[in-house]
Amino acid sequence: MKLRRFYGPWFILGCLFLFEPTVKLVDVLPNAVGFLFLAISLKEISALEYRIENALRLLYYAAGVGALRFVFMFSTFSMNNSDMLTAVTVFGLLEMFLLISFFVSFYSGLTYLAQRSESENVLGKIDAMRTVGIVFAIVHTAATVLPELAALLEVAIDADPDNFSTITLGRLKLYKNYALVICGLVSLIAGGWWLKENLSFMGGVKKDGLFKASVEKRYGEYVGDTPYEELFIRLKGVLVLLVLACVFFTNLRIYDDVALHHKLILPAWVGTVILGICAHRLGVGLYGLIPYAAFAAVQFVLGHLLTSAWWLSVGEAVIPAATLCVAVNTAVVLKRCVLKSMNVDIRNELLRQHIFLALYAALSVAHAVTDNSLLHGIKVLCFVAWAGFSIWTCSAINDEIKLRRKTH
Repeated sequence: MKLRRFYGPWFILGCLFLFEPTVKLVDVLPNAVGFLFLAISLKEISALEYRIENALRLLYYAAGVGALRFVFMFSTFSMNNSDMLTAVTVFGLLEMFLLISFFVSFYSGLTYLAQRSESENVLGKIDAMRTVGIVFAIVHTAATVLPELAALLEVAIDADPDNFSTITLGRLKLYKNYALVICGLVSLIAGGWWLKENLSFMGGVKKDGLFKASVEKRYGEYVGDTPYEELFIRLKGVLVLLVLACVFFTNLRIYDDVALHHKLILPAWVGTVILGICAHRLGVGLYGLIPYAAFAAVQFVLGHLLTSAWWLSVGEAVIPAATLCVAVNTAVVLKRCVLKSMNVDIRNELLRQHIFLALYAALSVAHAVTDNSLLHGIKVLCFVAWAGFSIWTCSAINDEIKLRRKTH
């Protein structure tokens, strides 16, 4: 049974989206898309080795970080240099840590599979590829962060201009532009080198008959004949999307000092659209998606267009109520799908989710009306608990999928 995704174009496409330089937070080829392409490539082969499965999980985390950076990219023009340095450093270090962890897990798992197949061609190149990947991750992150360190010197000049009489802000800006160009070129060279090595390595893997025969035989025995296998693959993708939707339901806003109002950063309507995609993947027809479209439209209008004080209070009350409706509906669809194919009991997990989500919606309404800081704090805790129980439920279903695969 062939691993079509692993041998397909997905891995190289993922590398293509990751290799180019990132300037500040601007990413022309979004890294989030690249991480998802890599995840698609590893989806089948991850069932054969737990370290590759762990690498797949890291890619989903990295895609979430990349998605957040893509959202923040649109606010770069309103950021001052200190905020930019903070954002670039945080996102850069998170992605670097996840990428290095991915390389270690993925190539360790691939080493095991190559040893089982007795393929010296693949096995002899893995250590070099791991090193190339780690060097690329470090250089890529350093080239993004280093130019923004000029913000620290700018703060020092503002605090004590007499000690920096030879450096003006104009000259500092010029130096920063030079640093951006140099670091961008270094990052591009490192990325091109990494992309070239991956093209060569994956080409060698596809031509290695011993390795292909071994992993395809193992995949056919371990996964291929499992009942509901297509459903399991689709369900695991849905579980990741459910957790991602929780992030957008924070409905995060930041205060814009220039426009003097709150700017929406993580809109709740995106989370509702993601839940609609989950419902569709779980078998809900187009007619059943109408409520998702309606609630997403309501959340979009209240969140983006009606920003005056009175309408903003209404939105802060209605948006979480809409979130409660679509989340409960999706949970019911998920439960029906799981019970049809597995014996796992998720009623208690879903009940805890619904309780804390209902509390979050109720406290959001109360906070919108009273603007009480204590209510806001409790509301945040309820949201965190809901998100935590959502992850717990996804983990329980995922463990059951692994168990059923092994028993078949």
